[in-house]
Amino acid sequence: MSEHQSKPKVLFVLGGPGSGKGTVCEGLVKNFHFKHFSTGDLLREEVKKGSELGKQIDGFISKGEMVPGDVTVTLVKKAIFENAATNPLFLLDGYPRNQSNVDYWRQVMRDDVEVLGILYLNCAEETMKARILSRGQNSGRSDDNEEIFKNRIKVFFSETVPAIEAWKRDGGKVFDISSESTKEECFEEASKVIKQMELDRPDVSEIKQYVKAKVDPFIKPLIVFLMKNKPDNVYSSIQYWMSTEGEAIRKNLDKK
Repeated sequence: MSEHQSKPKVLFVLGGPGSGKGTVCEGLVKNFHFKHFSTGDLLREEVKKGSELGKQIDGFISKGEMVPGDVTVTLVKKAIFENAATNPLFLLDGYPRNQSNVDYWRQVMRDDVEVLGILYLNCAEETMKARILSRGQNSGRSDDNEEIFKNRIKVFFSETVPAIEAWKRDGGKVFDISSESTKEECFEEASKVIKQMELDRPDVSEIKQYVKAKVDPFIKPLIVFLMKNKPDNVYSSIQYWMSTEGEAIRKNLDKK
């Protein structure tokens, strides 16, 4: 990270299995300027690679056990800094899962990353169980079944909840929202937290970083796109354009 580049900012998103972490993050990414990482997805991607590390990870996941913190934070750090130059604001769901994860995060990340706090999705156990069993009918995930859920929820209450409480006692911010209700109501609560922290506004330093990074070929077609569509949420529209027409332009630049 260069001297003038702002630190990546991370908002942890925690909750029990089936509490709706992925769904809430999907909504926040769509409506605000975040990059979303699920530690579960990062770990499963490593499993799909068939590496030795992936095989070790699969052994833990298939039993509903936690993957060791050093493995997880290594994958997370790599993902964050691969994207920090163009999008320094991240949602990280499913991490930290216990106090060991918190300790390892602090040890490895030190002051390189700013943690904004924990967005805690509070949900009843029976509700989470029903969602997991319903999801398991189509997800194809080895951990979406009742037997594994029992182990996961036990670990959540015995390890993750105490870690959240310790984080709060240490002065860290915890934003407790209910995910018991509908997806729409849960997202509305989460959105209020984002707006209270003024994370719905583009960071000036982020704009400067973007302008410095191969921006010239994008300016004219992007302005045409914005003038033509006149979107209410300009930032989300820019994100959409960059993933479609902008991505095509980037690929052409890479070929040159």
